[in-house]
Amino acid sequence: MRSGRLARPARGELALAALLLLAVGAGAFGSHVLHGGFYWDDWENAASSRYPPAEGFALGGLELSLFAYRPVHALGLWVPHEIFGPSPTLHLALGLFMAVLASAALYLLLRTFRVEWLPAAAIAVLVLIFPWSDSGRLWATASINNLAIALYLLGTVIALRGLELDGREARRHTACALALYVLSVLTYEVTAAPALLSLFLYATRVPWRLALRRWRLDVAVVLGALAVVAASTTRVLLTPLGQLEHALKIADQSLTLLASAGAPFGSPPRGAVIGAMLVVVACAVLALHLGRLEEATRATLRRWLVLAGASAVAVLAGYAAFVPGEPEYVPLSPGAGNRVNVFAAIGFTGLVVSLTVLGATLAVALVGRRRVWSTGLTAAVTLAIAVGYLSRLEDDKADWERSAALQEDVLGAVAASSSRVSAGTTIYTFGEDLYAAPGVPVFAVIHDLNGAVKLTLRDGTLSAFPTHPDGHFVCGTSSLRPVDPIGERTRPASYGEALFVDVAGRRSAAIATRAQCKRQSARFAAAGREALLARR
Repeated sequence: MRSGRLARPARGELALAALLLLAVGAGAFGSHVLHGGFYWDDWENAASSRYPPAEGFALGGLELSLFAYRPVHALGLWVPHEIFGPSPTLHLALGLFMAVLASAALYLLLRTFRVEWLPAAAIAVLVLIFPWSDSGRLWATASINNLAIALYLLGTVIALRGLELDGREARRHTACALALYVLSVLTYEVTAAPALLSLFLYATRVPWRLALRRWRLDVAVVLGALAVVAASTTRVLLTPLGQLEHALKIADQSLTLLASAGAPFGSPPRGAVIGAMLVVVACAVLALHLGRLEEATRATLRRWLVLAGASAVAVLAGYAAFVPGEPEYVPLSPGAGNRVNVFAAIGFTGLVVSLTVLGATLAVALVGRRRVWSTGLTAAVTLAIAVGYLSRLEDDKADWERSAALQEDVLGAVAASSSRVSAGTTIYTFGEDLYAAPGVPVFAVIHDLNGAVKLTLRDGTLSAFPTHPDGHFVCGTSSLRPVDPIGERTRPASYGEALFVDVAGRRSAAIATRAQCKRQSARFAAAGREALLARR
């Protein structure tokens, strides 16, 4: 059913919405911008910009393997490091800006479809502070994913407006929308499925025949962009059975996440929350068919039932790109892993606000109050939900900022041993926490401590790796080789070029012989395990 021409929000309204989102973003994430740090890929990106590797990079720190399948993503990581250098504050501020931009674009899209300004603002704000995707605001590298969302949403608005135009203006809007879709998918392919569903949005504006004609262009360019991604990606696809199992796991965890998003205080039973949501939907449908409601109330119920359905589809579309790949990409992944929810967050918050409006409308109609009471009740419930989100966000921020503090301890211990370091030295650290909280890394992979030490000691020839508490070293005749129990995390080093650093004890030992390797690896490993046990 088509509802007239699209709305065109006034520039003043959009400016106020942007200022509101900036204020919310600054209030929610400002302390992290100031006190957060680099994590995981941030360190590698920063070090590669300053000390470009001899192979696999171009124009300084532009990673060619990433550029081959996500070129916009690669540029979005490289350019800020070239401009800002190794300053976490500036990178986190840029990441927050991109998140605000995505929420502002969402507000514009909702208002274009004539969603009232208050619930549209509520959805945009809740997406910005959604704690189950907050790695995209707390971790600089993940924040580039918000750019993909913003490009897709802006492309959709332009595409919809182009359907109301003719001639050159229509072609100009279409070309701009297609370009934004391509740029979005080449930033992060999570937006491909939503872009391919644009047909249903177009059909709300023009007849299906015209919508299909316009949609064919979307299919061509989006599938072309996906082909670029698929041709060079390093992701390994699951078997068909594995993909089915992964999809079922995503669906199951999505229900748990929806329950948490609707009742963000404590741990209410999933069944009770989902059941209450279904009751609200059922009552709204029954009221439309059986009740004697004012036409304005009936229109509100119809509009928000449609938006609830669209939000549910957005959740599914947001996970489509993850189903074929790594099984650890699931909605309840903690810490850095919650970036999997970057697009689905729009659907979850849309569902929560839609159900809130439906419940408030029904409650006010039941007691015979004026419609203004419905607006007040919606605002009150949404505010309570926002408070719950902010409470969870504070806990997450504390984990990420604790990681930054623990990183400083590790780098301080390395710096204290700098007199033993010469060009080409490989440093192995012992006794540090690999994670500050589940999914929140300190130095946990092969490239994070490596990049951090290069920058801290200002020497691109150095290498540095964390030692797993249960790892050990194989001391060969001319070199030592670390063995990690959960996969490759470190690399070997020749004798005379290896240095062990005890983080807690602030001591170090240069390893020049096989005998030193055997003796010191046992000693440092034991001291590291004792330090970890003492902190737990």
